[in-house]
Amino acid sequence: MKNKKVIFLLMLVTLLLAACAEKPKQTNQTITKNEEQKKQTDKEEKTDKEEKTDNEKTSNGSEYAKVGETVTSDKWKISLISAKKYKSIESEYMETKPDKKGNIFVVLFFEVENVSEKNNYFNSLYTKAYVDDYDVNLSLLLTDVEDYKQLSGNIDAGKKMKGYLAYSVPSDFEKLEFIYDDGVFTSNEVSAFKITKKDLKK
Repeated sequence: MKNKKVIFLLMLVTLLLAACAEKPKQTNQTITKNEEQKKQTDKEEKTDKEEKTDNEKTSNGSEYAKVGETVTSDKWKISLISAKKYKSIESEYMETKPDKKGNIFVVLFFEVENVSEKNNYFNSLYTKAYVDDYDVNLSLLLTDVEDYKQLSGNIDAGKKMKGYLAYSVPSDFEKLEFIYDDGVFTSNEVSAFKITKKDLKK
């Protein structure tokens, strides 16, 4: 009889511990369209729906946004303003070419707002990108592009920063996936964008 009571108590304690186990933290995320996208015609929106595939989320479940859209999380409000392609990046004193023959630069232009109540550092090293499902490294250009500086730095609470990030990709690429992961030791995706060739401006 005593053994049955002990077993019952152990089962009860186990159930209580399982119920109290904390669920993994999930980043709250919303995607909104900017004014230019809101002005799209019904025909364009219908075309977008027809072209959608099953690959609309990252492996961690984050929903992909598009060029012209904004992703808002607990800490950041990240807008992908535009995406452009370049055969090379020229400045007053130098010309930078892609690292491989047949490649082009795809440059993403962002606006980032710190929507938290404390100062935060937006770190470009927390970004990752995939071109046609293969990982690609960030291209470190030693110059401004279209008067934008490379996106990285301290942003005070409630303030904004504009900047670019560049990638060397094959000229015949189909899609570029960009992800900002604000976690240092654990994955904490706060934004994900998918860019296709038709999204690029010359």
